[in-house]
Amino acid sequence: MREPRSCSSRAVWVWRADRRCDTIWNAYIGTNQISWVLQNSYTLGSASIDIIGPDWSFGATNPYIGIIQGRYTLVLQGGGIYGPPWLSDVSVSQMGVVPADAKSIFLEERVGGNNCTVSLAGQLISLFVCGVGSNYTVCAGDVSAFAGLLTELRISTAITPDNFQCMNSIDAISFSTQVVPEPGCLGLVMLGSACCCLWRLTNRKAT
Repeated sequence: MREPRSCSSRAVWVWRADRRCDTIWNAYIGTNQISWVLQNSYTLGSASIDIIGPDWSFGATNPYIGIIQGRYTLVLQGGGIYGPPWLSDVSVSQMGVVPADAKSIFLEERVGGNNCTVSLAGQLISLFVCGVGSNYTVCAGDVSAFAGLLTELRISTAITPDNFQCMNSIDAISFSTQVVPEPGCLGLVMLGSACCCLWRLTNRKAT
């Protein structure tokens, strides 16, 4: 996670590296707001929110947790809690104004982690992979409907009956003026490119 230089930055940072900005992220286990997070530590199945950095040397032994970029990375761990319903999602949220010219939101997830969910004003934003880094994937979603609005941005784990222990390393959350294609359109473009390459290869062999 890069350290924010000023409050006027277009980027929405996962966690404040200092207190120069007025933006505050709220942390939740389920619907209960918490006032603490773990630093350079994680649980073995219990729900928690962790900040990894600046000194973290266990990335090689745990493929799901590690610094993606900069000095800090946020880790969301959905998992067990004491009392019904015994399992819980975790999330971080922030109230703010989506930039008036925003068309999309981008974030980086560590390779090997479980997919997280992103919502604005309680509405899920469909995310799809649009890039790959050395140890992370870049995900993007369309937020044009929320441009210029004061709303809540929430990043959450996604517990399901088949996946009740979720672990997400997340970094570099930012709004962008870039228009992202619909996942279906992106798939058609990739399929078209593959067919074109196959046609060229076949045509070359035929000649």
